[in-house]
Amino acid sequence: MIITTKRLLLRLPTNKNIKDIVKISNFKVLSLKLSSLPYPYSEDSAKEWIKKANSSNYIGFLIEFEKEVVGVINIDISKEHNHATISYYLAPQYWNKKIMSEAVGGVVDFCFNKLNLIRVAAHHFHTNMASGKVLLRNNFLLEGIRRKHFKKENEYLDIYDYGILKESLC
Repeated sequence: MIITTKRLLLRLPTNKNIKDIVKISNFKVLSLKLSSLPYPYSEDSAKEWIKKANSSNYIGFLIEFEKEVVGVINIDISKEHNHATISYYLAPQYWNKKIMSEAVGGVVDFCFNKLNLIRVAAHHFHTNMASGKVLLRNNFLLEGIRRKHFKKENEYLDIYDYGILKESLC
């Protein structure tokens, strides 16, 4: 399973990618911005994600830019309700290059046109507004804010919820 965009290749991971996955994931700053990324990030964590990455209701893609693995984007699928929630991260040295905006666009297209889903959702903490910009660039709508919804490192964080409908792109 592969998604290509103008500058990116999104593909399923293999065990050959364990070191690359650890390299792009082992940043405290990423762990603070995400609900479920452990820090430090170990080879065991990478193996668990690879195992999960191609299951019946979850697809995890590696993001390649200029032939380097630079990030991850996931699709968590609800077959019953015909929608998905996406999550993503990019190694900090690749921020501010619009890589994730391009990857999200490719994944949304894949969700609507290959998986035939009707809705894609995403969310981020209030401490990660750059993620909201990625979603807005891809025509997601801010649907609500869950105030002090998540506790991380003794701080209560707001969660911003976004969504996009297939019909809104027609």
